[in-house]
Amino acid sequence: MTDDGIRRMIRRSHLTPLWSIAGAAVLGLAVGRIGGTALHAMSFVFLLLALAFGLLSVSGIRKMRRYWRNFEISLDEHGIEQKNDSGARRIERVITNVLETAGSGLAIRAGDERKSIWIPAGIDGYQEIRAKLADWAAIEQFTPPRRGWLPALHAHFVWVLFGYIGALFAQRPEVVLPAGALLTCYFGGIAARMLSLPAGKLRTLALALAFPAIAITVMGVKIFSVLR
Repeated sequence: MTDDGIRRMIRRSHLTPLWSIAGAAVLGLAVGRIGGTALHAMSFVFLLLALAFGLLSVSGIRKMRRYWRNFEISLDEHGIEQKNDSGARRIERVITNVLETAGSGLAIRAGDERKSIWIPAGIDGYQEIRAKLADWAAIEQFTPPRRGWLPALHAHFVWVLFGYIGALFAQRPEVVLPAGALLTCYFGGIAARMLSLPAGKLRTLALALAFPAIAITVMGVKIFSVLR
């Protein structure tokens, strides 16, 4: 895949950009400063957090670059083949169906689902590949089910976390109470939605459910200490 294609795939990913991490750190510092805490008392904590999230983001981008740089799709008159770091996968021209998710890509399936191939919409020559596949099988439009709170949680998590820590640093009740109430509602909403999941999925999300519970408890202790 070319560099332009790799950049498109990174933009489509859920990796938190560095500018968002920096903005979230400024938000957390602002909440704590308005709450009456000196910047020097918080700077080290937010610097460590920003560095940690920044390193995770950079590491994720590097991994994606390596993966997509070696990603190849090739078609011939007999079938389609996908190559990447994990090896090659080939589907002969006898295809069960082709599903297209608008803005995401094409899922090509044969009789054996283990041989399915995913072609991302950001890959170079996507339209040409799509046109070729349309000659082999009808392309069905697929609308994935709504994932509810998951995308919003991922998109705003860094901002919420830094704002949460800023509220924990704050000392003034007029800052801690509204910030604490908003953040408690946020984490409470996450916990409520997790509890509404089927029992099988709930077991796999037990650790994730513990996070909002701990966050709510810690914020409750902070509010109680400010009101004393």
